[in-house]
Amino acid sequence: TSLKLVAALLAALYFLAGINYAVLFFRGASVSRRTATPFLLSVAVLHLAAVGVRSSLYERCPLGDFPEVLSLLALSLVAVYLVLEFRQRTPYTGVFLLALVVPIMIASAALQPGAGSDSPLLRTMWFGFHTTLALLGYAGFAVSAVYAFMFLLLHRALKRQTFGLIFDRLPPLDVLARMTEGAAVIGFLALTIASAIGIIWGSRLISGFWSDPKILLTFVIWGVYGAGILARYRLRWSSRPIAVLFLTGFLVVVISVVMLNTILRT
Repeated sequence: TSLKLVAALLAALYFLAGINYAVLFFRGASVSRRTATPFLLSVAVLHLAAVGVRSSLYERCPLGDFPEVLSLLALSLVAVYLVLEFRQRTPYTGVFLLALVVPIMIASAALQPGAGSDSPLLRTMWFGFHTTLALLGYAGFAVSAVYAFMFLLLHRALKRQTFGLIFDRLPPLDVLARMTEGAAVIGFLALTIASAIGIIWGSRLISGFWSDPKILLTFVIWGVYGAGILARYRLRWSSRPIAVLFLTGFLVVVISVVMLNTILRT
């Protein structure tokens, strides 16, 4: 019961953080400018502590059921966002990320997380590292897609000279480009480490490892984002085609997840 109350409390706190960021974006309130980031960071730390307590209580990695996956996904999204905000020093895009996080946390709380699975696999350290890093990787790709969309939206507004609230509040194009690329790099690095752990650990324990659709699709996703990063930093592609590529890459992620949960056996 206590854990369910904590889940509900976290959802409520993220909702308040979202309201604070919305006030900052739409009204530019100085109070929100001072408090938005510290409050969100405090909620994230509390969330991390709750995940740690839950993991310690059940003596396994915090991915025992769907509500736990949603909770860790939300935390990963916030972690990636906070890294980008601290690096670029602009809090005005936080409302868009929290528009994703809040529904995820509400769903996690509403599904009433219980004890979850007691599979021995969840008690394996390497499995915990692998799945947590993979989730962080996909969270990075999701955040990159959000910023790629904002970049393309602002790019179109500038081209058509249709200026309004979005033009006034969003960071400049070069900042949005760096946030798009930064989130993709975080996701790519996390997925690279997760894949390496999976290859070293999983290939010895799971028969048919190399022919599993999940493994093959992971390599496809890894290749798409790796190619995008190579094109940006080595081939010096401009920011717009990179934004389109990363947005397309996230579409590949979504399609892959749908296929793995519907028509493909893994």
